[in-house]
Amino acid sequence: MAGISIRKWVSPRRWALRVLLVALAASVLLSESPPLPVSAAQPACQHYHRVMPKDTLRSISQAWKVAPWDIVTANRAQMTKPNYPVFLGTRLCIPAASGTTRTLPAWVLDQPPAQFIARASGKTLTIDAYNFPLGSNWWVKVDGAKLGKIKILKKAHAAATFKLPAGARQVCLKNMMTDLNYCAAVVYPR
Repeated sequence: MAGISIRKWVSPRRWALRVLLVALAASVLLSESPPLPVSAAQPACQHYHRVMPKDTLRSISQAWKVAPWDIVTANRAQMTKPNYPVFLGTRLCIPAASGTTRTLPAWVLDQPPAQFIARASGKTLTIDAYNFPLGSNWWVKVDGAKLGKIKILKKAHAAATFKLPAGARQVCLKNMMTDLNYCAAVVYPR
């Protein structure tokens, strides 16, 4: 058997596992994958809606006459479990009505939009986050540089202070699980 070398420290069992994994990978790569079902595709947007301060998922769905679940599925990148938050100022895709009967709890439908305020005071940056998903973790980035993190422990409000980098213009919160970015300008005192 010229050209094939088996090293002594590889057990026959481990060697068999490697061969099995290579064969499995080859079969997956060479097989034709079935087409995705139509329901798995993201719905096309008929309209767009900019989230305003008093908007809730219920009010948006009633204004556009679309089921709330249709809005959630059309905006999966922005609206994640457990409470499918809407973020102030974001642009939501409003799909055509699908006639779905899936319902969401009232506390999800009626929650106000999540928002945060980044205030500068001297050499301190204070971030107040309102209505963010409970238990979520967010990286704090100032002008693209990581500054720290915030964990949302209270339902209505979370606050954190950081050392303010000189000339900071924009603060972004990046969800550690979903990579969702939510940005706002730094508010300086007059």
